[in-house]
Amino acid sequence: MFPLMPKAIFKLIAKIKRDDPSFIDHINYITDRSIKKKLIKTGLSIERDYALEMLKSIFLEGGADTIPDHHRFFEQPINLIRKAKLGSSCFRLISYLGFYPSIELLISK
Repeated sequence: MFPLMPKAIFKLIAKIKRDDPSFIDHINYITDRSIKKKLIKTGLSIERDYALEMLKSIFLEGGADTIPDHHRFFEQPINLIRKAKLGSSCFRLISYLGFYPSIELLISK
């Protein structure tokens, strides 16, 4: 599902797919930004953001081999973004909004 998608839409999609939507009410949405704020608030430092580094390599450095297997579904849209020379703008937008496909951080105290 897309980040912060309204739960009503999520339930509708589940029903269309013939899945039980009852679990959706128990989902708590989190974003990269909210996780980082909580970590910093507790006194931890973020040393590296591996997910952001991966997105940077996908959108700015190019090459089909930069797209991990678990993101192959997005290969065609990513290639269109690259061809349209919009990789830099997309990367800045994603990093600003904090809507990453995954969260992978190296933190220290």
